[in-house]
Amino acid sequence: MARTPKKDPKRFRTHSTPRLRNRVWVRFECGMPAAEIAEKEGILESLVYGIRKRFRAQDWGVSRPGRGRRGILSDRDKRHLMVAVGRDPFISIPILRRDVVPHVSVPTVRRFLRNAGIMHRRAARRPFLTKEHARKRLQWARAMQDKSVEYWKNVLFTDESSVQRGQGQHQKWVFRPLGTHAALIFPLFQS
Repeated sequence: MARTPKKDPKRFRTHSTPRLRNRVWVRFECGMPAAEIAEKEGILESLVYGIRKRFRAQDWGVSRPGRGRRGILSDRDKRHLMVAVGRDPFISIPILRRDVVPHVSVPTVRRFLRNAGIMHRRAARRPFLTKEHARKRLQWARAMQDKSVEYWKNVLFTDESSVQRGQGQHQKWVFRPLGTHAALIFPLFQS
């Protein structure tokens, strides 16, 4: 006795690629029947009709971007983070998270700032100058302005700051967008 062929299990909604949608559309435009297109492509006839119906609304077969998971940071949280970083560029990420958005993790804050174009970089270090130091330096520069090249060949500049092992300052980090290198300078106090 001949057995009846097994029916295909119920198919779930399948995702069609933009390439498949374009092939189906071209075959429709050439006048091929939906049943024949479905057979050649190995898809359901109802999917062929659905592709034809939605083709132009889908920007000629291009898939819409997926919605994805909703972000944990609200627009308000993002604004607060940007304001806090603007007020204190030298703030650390854990303190920023604790003070501004305690309901998210440190990597989330870091990821948001990176995506916003604000990187955590080493701060530029410059010796701290008082008004008196700056005045003396300017006075010296004006006095030396007219010296010849031969004079400067005999001059050796040295850094007279003392260096003591283990008592230096730690590296400072700053949040800054690209192109703001000189704007955020950490004063270096030398003995």
